[in-house]
Amino acid sequence: MQQAKQGNNQKLIIDGKVFTINGAEASESNSVIRGNCFTSRVQLFVLFSSGATHSFMFSVCVKKFKFPTRELDIDLMVSTPTDGVILTSFMCVECLVIIVWQRYKINLICIPMKDL
Repeated sequence: MQQAKQGNNQKLIIDGKVFTINGAEASESNSVIRGNCFTSRVQLFVLFSSGATHSFMFSVCVKKFKFPTRELDIDLMVSTPTDGVILTSFMCVECLVIIVWQRYKINLICIPMKDL
């Protein structure tokens, strides 16, 4: 269940959770697919989970490859097992992802995690 509260900058803050796994756990999991895909013009290593409600991209990748972002109307407060609570308010909107020659436009929430 998501909870909402008003932040100091008058933006609504929404609570969420991110669950992470390492490479060894991903390779043993039946519910996670790992591999490479093209995101716009860049090939990235990705983890796909059919049970995920949101899609994320590390802020480091967003900056490095200069993906355009848009500020959200809300602040998203995300609980992570590795970095604790992270506040984010940016998203890559309609980011082109190519998987097995199929093109998809998806929204990727920018998340400033340090480790995975």
